[in-house]
Amino acid sequence: MSASPRTLIRGATVLALDGGDDVREGVDLLVEDGRIAAMGPAVAPAVPPDRVIDGRDRLVMPGLVNAHLHSHNNYYRGFFDSLPLDDCVLQVWNIGAAPRDVRLTPRQIYARALLGCAEMLRTGTTLALDDVNLAPGLDEEAVAAVVQA
Repeated sequence: MSASPRTLIRGATVLALDGGDDVREGVDLLVEDGRIAAMGPAVAPAVPPDRVIDGRDRLVMPGLVNAHLHSHNNYYRGFFDSLPLDDCVLQVWNIGAAPRDVRLTPRQIYARALLGCAEMLRTGTTLALDDVNLAPGLDEEAVAAVVQA
């Protein structure tokens, strides 16, 4: 089993969110095992880091939280912006359609949810609450596909 890489970020701007609105400039951060092991103006690790990142002109902050999303709408985002809501509900989202007409495979459900996950990670979101609608295919396999993504 290999050890996790040690990463040193040099000279970053840090929004610590440790109880205040503190923004710190020129901060070094040592990341070990996925956690910040040291933070300060000139971190000197005892063991050389595996990777050094130039943090100048970069912001380091805690991950963002998306407290409400609908991964079942990932395929539709921006596609029907000019339609009235009733048209979206009845025609686009297939509300009231026969289950056989709209049932997705677990692989399709996984891909649809994963698309949103990738987009959130690119924007710094590290936690999300998905209010996914899997009707008419709500079963353990479909829920597992969303959770896996």
